[in-house]
Amino acid sequence: LGSVVETLLVETESIQSVNRNEVIVLRGQTLPLVRLNDMFAIQSREDSTEDGQYVVVVGLAERRIGLAVDGLVGEKEVVIKSLSRLLDHVSYFSGATILGDGTVALIIDIPELVRRAEMRERTDA
Repeated sequence: LGSVVETLLVETESIQSVNRNEVIVLRGQTLPLVRLNDMFAIQSREDSTEDGQYVVVVGLAERRIGLAVDGLVGEKEVVIKSLSRLLDHVSYFSGATILGDGTVALIIDIPELVRRAEMRERTDA
């Protein structure tokens, strides 16, 4: 949560393509848009909105990216456990937590996502 700058609903028409990469313009700043469902090769949920795309803007130092997500649930206070050494090779996740209903939730590694988004921009430019 410390990396989350803001959440918003972006109109579909506001998503642009630059060098084959999707971007959004937020208050005059162009941000790379990373679609998490594409990154993790999963289908979008049926309850995604047709009014636009939910975006979670995250940042690391001065760098910002937009994460396209299916929906927003809210904030939850959780205890984060590190992943086993057997999963050290797994990119994009820094830990996991067990939610109140017993579901395991993975914690996204924001610095890794930002780094990969920057690499993608450089290689496609």
